[in-house]
Amino acid sequence: MNSFSQPSAILIPVLLVIGSLVLDARKADAADLEVVESFWTDSTQTQSSVAMDQGGVEVSTADTAATFAVNVINRRGEDITAIRATIGLPDGIICVKSHDSQATTVCPGITRAGEMFTLLFPVEITSSYLDKTFRCSLVIDYSAGSKRDTIRQTLTANLRMTGDTNLELTPINGLSPGSTSALKFRLSNRGTASATGIRLSLPGISGMNPSTQQPALSVLGQRSFKQVSLSPGQSVDWETSLYVNPFATGSLQSLDAEVRYTNACLRQKRIQTALGVSIFAAPNSMSLECSEPNAQLHASAGKISALAVEFCNRSGHELSDVSASVRSGNDALNVMGQRNWMFDRVDVDGIIPLTISVFAAKELMGRVSTLGVSFQFVVDGQPHAEMIELSLYSEGEILVRLNDVEVGDIASVPHLTGNLLNEGVGTALFSTLEVIDTEGNVIAESIYLGDLVENSPIPFSIPLGDSFSHMSGDRIVRLRLSYQDALRNPTTKLLQTTVSFTSRAETATATTDATDEPYGNAFSIFCFVAGIGIGFLVAILLRRKHNAELQRVLEESKRRGDMSLDEAIQSSALTTSEQ
Repeated sequence: MNSFSQPSAILIPVLLVIGSLVLDARKADAADLEVVESFWTDSTQTQSSVAMDQGGVEVSTADTAATFAVNVINRRGEDITAIRATIGLPDGIICVKSHDSQATTVCPGITRAGEMFTLLFPVEITSSYLDKTFRCSLVIDYSAGSKRDTIRQTLTANLRMTGDTNLELTPINGLSPGSTSALKFRLSNRGTASATGIRLSLPGISGMNPSTQQPALSVLGQRSFKQVSLSPGQSVDWETSLYVNPFATGSLQSLDAEVRYTNACLRQKRIQTALGVSIFAAPNSMSLECSEPNAQLHASAGKISALAVEFCNRSGHELSDVSASVRSGNDALNVMGQRNWMFDRVDVDGIIPLTISVFAAKELMGRVSTLGVSFQFVVDGQPHAEMIELSLYSEGEILVRLNDVEVGDIASVPHLTGNLLNEGVGTALFSTLEVIDTEGNVIAESIYLGDLVENSPIPFSIPLGDSFSHMSGDRIVRLRLSYQDALRNPTTKLLQTTVSFTSRAETATATTDATDEPYGNAFSIFCFVAGIGIGFLVAILLRRKHNAELQRVLEESKRRGDMSLDEAIQSSALTTSEQ
């Protein structure tokens, strides 16, 4: 027992000290402050935290002053107080008080453990930033618990320049009293940030007459409208039907509207706005009409087209102070150049000529768009307004060219070959090609090419008649291309080119000469090879004769025995030469 009691008495205090140190270390690790969120706000609270849904204020480059808020949570296990914070600001943003790149604020009172406090920094924006985020250094000094020493901690806060959304609601046309009319209006984003999840609501009635208790405007058509998003500078056009009470003639009525959307800070916003509607005194029937009401206007997709349109005064009265304006009903159809016209007066059955230049994008090819022409004029001292919708079809231009055209024989038959290239943006459907003479008569059979699509050459080969068989030199060839456009309207185009042609007789002569030439070359080669063979044979025979002579000399030398080999060969050579 005594052997164990003394170590235990020493070990227990040591363990208590170590445990205290571990707890102090954990407490120090848990003493961090943490940035929860940062945002722009119009709140001036400093005692308690500001929720982000109370902030979420958009900041535009046009703002001269704003308040940047940072919510910080106390992660220590004890209360903190005497909070003082300094934030470093990026270029283009300065402190309102000190006019430098650092802003300082204080948060009085006590922040309990686990609670959140808000730091507010009034700043001034001097430079233009659009949707850009900066990482700012945030230094916080504070005191914790009963300790009087100041604790400093450095954090990071994200400062985002959001831009702002500015939605504007405007009417496009006026209305006539005593009838149901179509009101067209436009919602535009004049700000620097996108608005998403847009919903617009119109009231059922507006402009109540106190004496009769009747509304000036009654919305009979659609009252709720939606749009996924509107980027800066974009707009969307909507339309609804309204009944205008006759007592509102010649007045300006206000139609209240509510717009809900999500701003750049992802906060739901609601604005109340008024749509000003002009009420004119309209005649019982349309005063103006298009001179060719059933005609459809045509424009070439991908190009600027000039449209000549005439409107006739059918009112039976002289029109004065006539103004006309044109707008497009599609974002891909742009009105170029002049959009507004003024006429002092238009007589009965008089004509209002307009030349409208439009650019139709390629995406409109094969589609019908609308052009709205608005007229405002005075009849017998009363203002009137009318709207005429024009139908415009955007067609793809078809421009076909001939390339690599020549005449040659195929199976002893002259053929005209080449290719066709459609350099336009439209497609020539069911196209055929035929050769014609100067009077338009077909002199070669027609061939079917199919569809000529954009920038895809199609080869052709047309058998020619006997008229090409006995004539040589340069000849003019005329081709007739027949096809249908996207509306299945048949179209014919004449193509012409010059080709060089060699008659069949000349071609046959040249072919015979070319055919005989290989036989002559073969004979020469045969003679050359035969000569080499004969020479080689003679050389072999001479070599055999020499060897036989040498053998004879050797035998003679052996037989006689009194003559050396060299003497025998020399003697044999002399004998041979004498012979």
